[in-house]
Amino acid sequence: MITRNKLNFNKKECSIVNFTDITAVRQVHSLKNQNELLSLLNANLSHELNTPLNCINQMAQRLIVLLVKESPGWKLAKMVS
Repeated sequence: MITRNKLNFNKKECSIVNFTDITAVRQVHSLKNQNELLSLLNANLSHELNTPLNCINQMAQRLIVLLVKESPGWKLAKMVS
């Protein structure tokens, strides 16, 4: 960013030109936008993945109960799950 200021010095009009590097500001702005997009993506993926994974987990637990319930290792399987 460039700013220019006029002033009088020894009865002469002078200019002061100030150069400001705003690269870091732009990078922060870009990172904030990326962070918002990633948060939105994470929220949607989390919901879309958790629902079927929860169903798979529940079915696997029921299958373990059905297969192991009558075996002598039932107490061990129950402690693990």
